[in-house]
Amino acid sequence: MRSTPVKPPAEATLGASPFFGTPSQRVALARERFFEEGHRPSGLVPEGVIQSWTRCVSAHRAPHESITFDPLTRTRISHTLARNRQLLEASGDDLLQLESMLAGTACKAILTDRHGVVVHATRTGPSDGITMRLIGRVGVDLAEETVGTTAPGVAAKTGALCTVQGAEHFFSDIHTMQCAAAPIRDAQGELAGVLDLSCEAQPFRFDAAAIVSLYATAIENRLLMAQSQQHVLLQCHYSLELDAGELAEIFDEKPDTIRKQLERARTAWREQHRRLFPAAPLDEEAVVRVLTELKPRSSTDQRPADSPSRPRRSGN
Repeated sequence: MRSTPVKPPAEATLGASPFFGTPSQRVALARERFFEEGHRPSGLVPEGVIQSWTRCVSAHRAPHESITFDPLTRTRISHTLARNRQLLEASGDDLLQLESMLAGTACKAILTDRHGVVVHATRTGPSDGITMRLIGRVGVDLAEETVGTTAPGVAAKTGALCTVQGAEHFFSDIHTMQCAAAPIRDAQGELAGVLDLSCEAQPFRFDAAAIVSLYATAIENRLLMAQSQQHVLLQCHYSLELDAGELAEIFDEKPDTIRKQLERARTAWREQHRRLFPAAPLDEEAVVRVLTELKPRSSTDQRPADSPSRPRRSGN
């Protein structure tokens, strides 16, 4: 039997108090204003979180409810995996690389279908908490309607990049979780799935939103290629392993010029890796993607190379 639902908040906007400076204090104040006082805590937590809280309250859910992470039946899991076969095939290589990059951290990568049902999760480690072990199972439903405000649930609901930390989660049972999720779209621009990074009982030690967005884009590009058999695809590729002499012939440039640009690319990758994973050693054999290209591009077209710039379609 469910508890009496919390009334949706009034539209009044209240600013953050200067006496609540830490993230946990701000979220606590936001929850007090939203759930107890009925005010909209704009500026204290992200707008996407507030909107998700509002949807949960409107669905007659209460924050202190107990929630479960029971997977679907075997039959429904089989049907879900079959429906998402193309998504799973497109994401395979990138999920393996992501798992390698996350090795040594307390984070897990989770792939859901467009409805929020888990279709793949990286291996469970000895440091994983109880909640992490429960959600990281194929067939578990992480939709907002089922488990409230979470990054994968909100991303599946809105189709937008989302980060939800600690007490920003609607239900109290999962306040130990930190998660960041990005949508994956198909060739028609429709939501195909969601990629999520989660950890339990500790904050992210890297830019989780940047990493999950990077890999979601890579999977999206591979899915686009798989679904575009009737189109000509032009793909820009850049690897640390390319030879300066060969590139000089391709781009009609002097080898010395190409060599300098290659070195700048390698340096840019190393700096980016140190920024995103300050505590992890750089594995250049496992990760050969860079965040720069031979030719200068506008800031709106900056994409990592082997999960590469988005393939472009032209004609049938």
